[in-house]
Amino acid sequence: MHFLYSLHCCPAPIGLANDWFIHYFGFENLVAANIINIVIGFIVTLYLFEPMFKILPDIELEWKSVWAGVAVTSALFTLGKYILTFYFENFNPSSSFGAAGTAILLLLWINYTCQIIFFGVEFTKVYAKRWIMN
Repeated sequence: MHFLYSLHCCPAPIGLANDWFIHYFGFENLVAANIINIVIGFIVTLYLFEPMFKILPDIELEWKSVWAGVAVTSALFTLGKYILTFYFENFNPSSSFGAAGTAILLLLWINYTCQIIFFGVEFTKVYAKRWIMN
């Protein structure tokens, strides 16, 4: 779980250095850097979810169904990471509640991550039963 939380913090240096990056390299390169950041984060997330989806189930799954489930889970995780980042940056929900707001945001992030993992596991199960094991 620590690795997944650290993936959420990876875009922070690019976000903090936006003005400097635009000044020295231009806006087009900032967009390219953000796209590269998204792709690298997606690939790292793929390889972090893969052992969990292959090793933890009680049955032996084929790699095709594992990679399908991991791809869906990683895509939803990456999408949610950027949606939650957008929400936290623009609406600043923690400012209304002070320190309790930070705890609420942390619990929201943990809840979202768990829901995505559960959905990915269910997707892998349905995918394996419907298309692979028939």
